Amino acid sequence: MSRNVGAFSYTSISSITLPASLKKIGQYTFAGCDKLQEIRSYAQTPPTLSDEISSEVTVYVPSGCIPAYKADSNWKTAKDILEISE
Repeated sequence: MSRNVGAFSYTSISSITLPASLKKIGQYTFAGCDKLQEIRSYAQTPPTLSDEISSEVTVYVPSGCIPAYKADSNWKTAKDILEISE
């Protein structure tokens, strides 16, 4: 069986933090990441995604950025999009 593989695909990561400088996330980056539950993105503008975020993942974003992430067709599929509280 052949799989399309990305940076973290088919790993057991449960959370990941994305830096504010991130602009793009490549195709299949989170493919097969069945244990992924949380993404913390510090980017004010949602990074471009080639694939949808799993409906099992909660995404945390900077204050005031929820509308932009919810408007993005690949980010809005997340279980929830919440502000980072630190």
